[in-house]
Amino acid sequence: GLISGNIKETILSWGAIPAFLVGSITLLAASTFLKFLMPPLQAPADDQPPENPALPWDGVFRTMLIAIALAWGTRIFMGNFSDVFSQGVFGAETNWMPLLNFLLALAAVPIGWLWRQWRDYPLLAIALSGLSFTLIFLLASPGLAWLYILVAIFWIFAFATVRNGTLPYIFATVPGRWAGFGIGVYYGVSGLANNLFPRIFAPENTAALQGVVGVCALAIAAGLALMPFLPKASKDLGNEV
Repeated sequence: GLISGNIKETILSWGAIPAFLVGSITLLAASTFLKFLMPPLQAPADDQPPENPALPWDGVFRTMLIAIALAWGTRIFMGNFSDVFSQGVFGAETNWMPLLNFLLALAAVPIGWLWRQWRDYPLLAIALSGLSFTLIFLLASPGLAWLYILVAIFWIFAFATVRNGTLPYIFATVPGRWAGFGIGVYYGVSGLANNLFPRIFAPENTAALQGVVGVCALAIAAGLALMPFLPKASKDLGNEV
């Protein structure tokens, strides 16, 4: 998914049949790979009554909000980020985005392992908060190359964390038998938000306005990602007292 933007035109230039063949082989390989990694499903015991929990409307509402916030926030962030790293930020007319996307893809595995080790900490909220401050930095455009190197390194870790942590957040927000519904709501609202973006933020809108919206959207997403940890913190504090 991350390198598709770099190789899509090349694959399409081969013609319809080779492009379709590449896509089909990729899907079959991914399905086979997942088959060997997925744990076997365990049927519920016969003596356990079926559970029919009510739909958690608060979780669905939070899922809709974070879908909109992430769709707009990451879109505005990546627009500014790509402008910097595709136009020779280090003094040469070199597009660094293909390399950064490749490094981001490689970072998915170690960040995924780190996520499992530190799942009790609000890593998603920390990453989104960091992206919000990073967007402010990009909008300021200080023009210092060594600072942009730090920005690129932080972006890899933060964006990998967001990609690893979004679906677990949805599963925790809309849990149990409604988890699939929560995932559908997230992707549906996210797609709708992306489609409405160019209509709401027309080209005549100033870059400053979009920058403010992007910073606020990422901050809202960070607040929503932090919410599941607040009741637990309050409960632990009450137990200690």
